[in-house]
Amino acid sequence: MIDEGRSPDTASATDMPVGRADDVAELRRRLRGMRLVTITGSPGAGKSRLATAVATLESAGGSRPATTVDLAAIAAERMDAAALTAVFADVEAAIAADTAAAARDARDRILLLDNCDRVLAAGGPLLLGLLGRLPSLRVLTTSREPWRLPGEVVYRIAGLTTSPAARHDAARLFAEHCAAASRGIEPGPDAAGDVAWICDRLDGLPLLLALAGRLAATHTVGQIRAELGKGFDILDTGPGMGTDHRHRGWSAAVDWSYASLSVAEQALLRRLSVLPKNFSRDSAAMVGADEHAPAAAVPARLVSLEAKSLINAEVRTEAASARFSMPTAIQHFAHRMLRHAAELDEVMNRLADNLMAWTGRHGPHHVIGIGDRRRLSVERDTIRKVLTWLPAGDGRGLFLAAVLAVAGTTAEQRRADRVEVLRVIDAAHPTTAHRAVAVAGALSLSCWYGSRQRALELAHEAVSLIRRTDPESHLAQALLNAALARERYGWVDAGRADAQAALEIGRRLGSEPIVALASAHLARHLLREGGVAAADAAMSAALPEARAIASPEHLGLILNTAGAVALAEGDPGSAEQRFSERLGFAFSNPVGAHDSVIGLALAAYRTGDLERFLQLTALAEDDELAATRLGLFPHWTAELAQAHDDVAREMPAGRASAATRFGQGLGLHRSVTLALGEDAAGAWAAPGAESLSPREWEVIQWVMRGLGNQQIAQRMNLSVRTVESHIRNIRTVVGLRSRAHMAAWAARHSSVPLV
Repeated sequence: MIDEGRSPDTASATDMPVGRADDVAELRRRLRGMRLVTITGSPGAGKSRLATAVATLESAGGSRPATTVDLAAIAAERMDAAALTAVFADVEAAIAADTAAAARDARDRILLLDNCDRVLAAGGPLLLGLLGRLPSLRVLTTSREPWRLPGEVVYRIAGLTTSPAARHDAARLFAEHCAAASRGIEPGPDAAGDVAWICDRLDGLPLLLALAGRLAATHTVGQIRAELGKGFDILDTGPGMGTDHRHRGWSAAVDWSYASLSVAEQALLRRLSVLPKNFSRDSAAMVGADEHAPAAAVPARLVSLEAKSLINAEVRTEAASARFSMPTAIQHFAHRMLRHAAELDEVMNRLADNLMAWTGRHGPHHVIGIGDRRRLSVERDTIRKVLTWLPAGDGRGLFLAAVLAVAGTTAEQRRADRVEVLRVIDAAHPTTAHRAVAVAGALSLSCWYGSRQRALELAHEAVSLIRRTDPESHLAQALLNAALARERYGWVDAGRADAQAALEIGRRLGSEPIVALASAHLARHLLREGGVAAADAAMSAALPEARAIASPEHLGLILNTAGAVALAEGDPGSAEQRFSERLGFAFSNPVGAHDSVIGLALAAYRTGDLERFLQLTALAEDDELAATRLGLFPHWTAELAQAHDDVAREMPAGRASAATRFGQGLGLHRSVTLALGEDAAGAWAAPGAESLSPREWEVIQWVMRGLGNQQIAQRMNLSVRTVESHIRNIRTVVGLRSRAHMAAWAARHSSVPLV
């Protein structure tokens, strides 16, 4: 129970836990300045191993070993006040008996109290007394929650890094355990993808990585991944770690904490398991509040669960709503307990009802596309989870499918959401409640993504249903999406009629957003008919409003339309500005990027820059970029043909061939980068890019748009500290000095897709 520790000459580099060098250095610094330091963290984070390394290294620098007390043994055997008092008395006696230490007033003595979770209340006064009687004693403790004693410094640790930029500490530890279990055979390069997936799945938690690595004695890495894809039970059946019962499997590790929670805290943890891994305080209240637990009680319980290292606080800024995350292993454990308690259906029904109330709180515009998309995007993953659970005949599913249709913020998300929304619609009976708004939502996605036939079918059904059942504001929005689908797929006159009808409704209702979007639609028709002045007037009125309310796809189309109008007016400079503005967010929403590049090519032709014209038209032939074509500016075809004829006459063949080769085979992101006018140097190679994680590329995207750290934290649902850490890592890996250098480097090297 009390271990006098190892001698100073036994401390070595082997005592350093993988990936914890910075933590060890910081803890040693804090321990030298404070008398009580507590390491906290999720079950399996490696608190004991880290504390032992710190205590060993600290004691190795003096003449005395550290004294270590494992308080988990007391909690397991006989957790009573008398036993605990006796342990503290034995510790004090052991230190006092060392005459050399006593002469120095225990100045160099380190006391490590390990696994203090179950003795915090009873042990707190005893620890304070010990610190008071030995004023130079330094105490390092580990616990899943703090003591909350005066002068205590809390140091919370998370899982090991899984970013390649940090040399993947989690992967190194997993490989070490694989090698130990399989006679020195580590995972090879061909298993790198499986290893990365496993490390992410296990949140980089050392205990879980060790349990998974030990399965290598009987499983390949691919088989370990497959088993973990089914759940975490495999980590209960393999060989455990040591004699501590908490380390014999993932369930035992989490159950140690779960058993110490109050009944109300256990209930909340179980209910949180139905939410996505990253969730908001609002969604926590949706599942946590019931007739026995008011919503007002949920925040305090979230704070308690966070303090006990069972969930993590992700955002703590004044402007952003608080968000939390739950390690995957804890989420699986809590979900298993939820099923055992037979609460799953009750909790999911409550969540579905509360989501409907939450999304409808600010009016129906939010349901089908005009309004605060950012607010809805916060709960996108929660909505998707509920939709997978709701039965086919449940009208709530159709309502939430309509919400999902406007919740995605990237093209990748919106493509996936289209598939899910259509699944819900196709599974529901034609008379199920809320079908009209669901079909309208599906149309709002299908006019950009998906097949021609389905988009036209949805256009007809949405307008027909809403015309019979819903208010005019809903009808106007359905007409706008129908107008686009019909215009895009060849029904130009029908599309114009839909847009004109939407404009009339918008004017009748006094709705500036509807008027703006309808005017932008009609501007393209005016342009085709030669009404350039009328089209320009329509766009001048529509563009400011559209920037504030349009979906990313609609805004991109409106900017392209504004560029086309500027070209028709003989103003290539303004046209280039509009097309470039649209390409500025093509990394996340590329629909229509091809049209923007063609527009830039025509602007270059109008200014006599024939070389750039050839480069841009070559870029436009790239398969990835061509796939983003909307084709809503057919009048460009003749001008493009004329421009190519002029180039053939005026530019030497060799120079024209070189310009054409310059823009071939680059892919979507490099093509967009070069179309925006960035220097081509290095466009085919991105030193350091392969070392950045997708999350770090997402940070770079927001930096390129000029956002500060707090704004990025709000957009990505992270803490400001986490964003700062990502930016430091990006600068270190790539060798950049400032945010401006970061944005310029990313514009040249965007070969990794940005979200």
